[in-house]
Amino acid sequence: MNIKKILPLCIAATICGYVLTWGVDTIWQKMHEKRILVMISSWKRPLLLSGQIIRFANQTYDNFDISVSVKGANELWVRNTFMQEWQDLMDSGKLRVRFDENKDQLANLLDTTRDIDINDYDYFCKVDDDDWYAPTYLEEVNEWLNKDENISLSHTRKASLLRNGDHEVWMGFNNSVLSGPTMCFSRKVIEAALKIEKDPAALEPLYSRHNVLSKQGIREDAMLHEIGNLLGNPQHRLTSPYNIIYGQQYPSVIRGNYLK
Repeated sequence: MNIKKILPLCIAATICGYVLTWGVDTIWQKMHEKRILVMISSWKRPLLLSGQIIRFANQTYDNFDISVSVKGANELWVRNTFMQEWQDLMDSGKLRVRFDENKDQLANLLDTTRDIDINDYDYFCKVDDDDWYAPTYLEEVNEWLNKDENISLSHTRKASLLRNGDHEVWMGFNNSVLSGPTMCFSRKVIEAALKIEKDPAALEPLYSRHNVLSKQGIREDAMLHEIGNLLGNPQHRLTSPYNIIYGQQYPSVIRGNYLK
């Protein structure tokens, strides 16, 4: 056996094997890309919102659009300032921007779907304007959505926390059962939420055992979480806590310090 002749063939075969494997995997991923709508409802925080839009424009995953509902900021002012950053995204159809009144939390989120055909999307990912998402965030969401069928709700419980300390910002880790900023919903969940928004009484027969109604209106995180649990197949993504940072430096409904 002539090793000198066989060795190059073995090396070539190995390289070809890797290339073929990579190619098949890449083709499979492309064939199974979910069409995602990123939903951002932003109230009185256009500076944070603008940064979030640019952050998602730099995602490694591309099969998604962004829909934004701006609240509590003068439309003319926003158009003449921040939209300079967004204009290319808007011109390409990647970004849709609405200006809406501040309502209850469910309606605020659903405002991002008002002028959109939701049948164009497979999943709807809730994104908060004050949190940080890794460049690979949507790519990993898609990978997890492909791990099972008919997923109604996908979210991760692991995240980092960013808070203000006495002298510097403080970062820790969180493991929360309800992680609203990471939730992605199937179309069925959004359809159910739109029906409940029109008729809140429709909520009671299905969700009476859960305290998802409050004086401020419907707490959308809790309600959508329960709809996802009841409509099919909820998924807990086992991703790194470094892939998302909860910005707990700012007011929040859940933390009870959301300014009106």
